Amino acid sequence: MDSKFVELEKWLDSLEDFSLPTYKELPSIELYMEQVISYVNETLAPLSKKDKKDLTSFMVNNYVKAKLVEGPTKKKYTKNQIGYLMAITLMKQSLSLEDIATLISLEDYASDDPVRLYSFFRGIEELTLKSSLENTRRHIENAKTEFSSLEKEDPEKANEYMTARLVLIALRLAIRSQIDKIIAERMVYYLGQDIREEKRGHKKREDNESKGLSKHRAKEIKRQLRKNKEENR
Repeated sequence: MDSKFVELEKWLDSLEDFSLPTYKELPSIELYMEQVISYVNETLAPLSKKDKKDLTSFMVNNYVKAKLVEGPTKKKYTKNQIGYLMAITLMKQSLSLEDIATLISLEDYASDDPVRLYSFFRGIEELTLKSSLENTRRHIENAKTEFSSLEKEDPEKANEYMTARLVLIALRLAIRSQIDKIIAERMVYYLGQDIREEKRGHKKREDNESKGLSKHRAKEIKRQLRKNKEENR
């Protein structure tokens, strides 16, 4: 069997034992930026493409700027902030930062306790990963059974068959991911309607206040000009 397929199976095996660290297992001491980046990337390495950094200092600064996560205190990040960065790094694979911000802004509906929120996210991540692995494994095992049968007669044809089956399995996963993404985005859109309305109302009030101040300033300027004109007569 192709060595690439063997490598793929080893990677799938490694995912069987993968799970995000529990809240207690997150670093108990505050970390500097580079330590946070190293910790998150190492933790999520089994889910990442080879030699790819899922989190960089530039990203962290953007997340802080977008108020997705609180900024550091004395350049150090707490356990809560690391938990948020872990979740954001995973969710950004399928959602925009704007959608993630909407979900975070509504997190109080789930819980206002960061420990429970992280545990909730971790649990969903673990269940979803196991479900996807089971589904993928089932398709691969069926393909291997057919491969073993064909290999006895024509090894080359058997390898071609296995490649074709893996293509179809990958396509099936990609389409499933695409559909899930579309549904998730639409749900977040509806959830964010109230937030957008509130922002528009706030902006409208600010604009009205600004217009009011502008009119007031214009009247003051005209009054001062008239006063200066009268004094110079």
